[in-house]
Amino acid sequence: MSWICERILWIILFLLVIIVFYVQHPMFWASPKWKRLERIKKSNHYKRGQFKNLSKTPLMTYSKVSPRWNEWLYLLKRAKEWVRPPKLPVIQTDLHSIDKKKNYMVWFWHSSYYIQLDWKSFLIDPTLETWAPVPFVNRAFPWTDVYKPKDIPEVDYLIITHDHYDHLDYFTVKALKKRIKYVVCWLWVWAHFEKWGFKPEHLIELEWWEDYKTEWLHITALPSRHFSWRFLRPNNTLWAWFMLESKSKNIYIAWDWWYDTFYKEIWKNFDIDYAIVENGQYSMSWRYIHTLPEQLHQTVSDLWAKYVIPAHNSKYALSTHLWDDPLRILSNEAKKYHFNLLTPMIWEIIDLDAREYHFKKWREEVENNFHLFSKKEW
Repeated sequence: MSWICERILWIILFLLVIIVFYVQHPMFWASPKWKRLERIKKSNHYKRGQFKNLSKTPLMTYSKVSPRWNEWLYLLKRAKEWVRPPKLPVIQTDLHSIDKKKNYMVWFWHSSYYIQLDWKSFLIDPTLETWAPVPFVNRAFPWTDVYKPKDIPEVDYLIITHDHYDHLDYFTVKALKKRIKYVVCWLWVWAHFEKWGFKPEHLIELEWWEDYKTEWLHITALPSRHFSWRFLRPNNTLWAWFMLESKSKNIYIAWDWWYDTFYKEIWKNFDIDYAIVENGQYSMSWRYIHTLPEQLHQTVSDLWAKYVIPAHNSKYALSTHLWDDPLRILSNEAKKYHFNLLTPMIWEIIDLDAREYHFKKWREEVENNFHLFSKKEW
């Protein structure tokens, strides 16, 4: 029996050595230095080594709502009902060929967006290679990852909302590095990009209610109610949503959050044309850090945006709800509370100068026909 125990110990030791070496990869961890660290320590939102939400925000509520094992039993029961869909539609859009004068937005699903506005381009939270520190874990839904970094044109501003792996992908950023002019990020997230070889003069670091201005552009970092946790320590980097204001349009971008009173403050300060908001990968067990679709109408009513675009859905199964629950529920909410909801397909062009929108009901078609359809838009 002793030789069995000895082999088990050797296997455990071998795995530990692999893990220790693996976590040395630059994707995992970076620490700010000198002036950057001092600035973090002076932040009103940084206390006892962690950033804090404006309101008390429990991370998990398993014991109060339901035990964790109940959720996974529920997931197993509903697996056959498409927690992960077998096929999803895609529109193949060649972004390199689109006129630079055109104002448009493209969703890559989940929380990745490419925006071209007033001759400038913005890339938000791109995850075109992987979304997790272990690439083979929970792959993207079929056909939602057909586009890669090579399909992205030049990027004037890369904007990262927070450093969770499904929002800040090391491999995508490295592949795009030579095509990125500036990076806009929040306190401590700067350190990741510095470690990955970006020059400090190309990095713009903000905290809540700070802004970056040029003659034609205004980016404001806005509060959020969420958390960060990239490696071992939680909340050591700041999370923030932002307002993108140009001469043409004002776009508010916010995903991974729960409702708070600061939304009314945002409405008082900004006139919003498009609000891209979270709608997916939620659970009652983390109900204080992710919004349920039924709760979104409160935020929408506070923001008074002309158009609402849902994000954080339809690419990964990070929770136990069905893949189409977020869009189905929110579509019903939009009809009930009378707000303009836009639901494009992956890589479908959203013309920001259009007076009205008509998108195909692709979700219903997937549900009813169980087949993948593809279309080219050049």
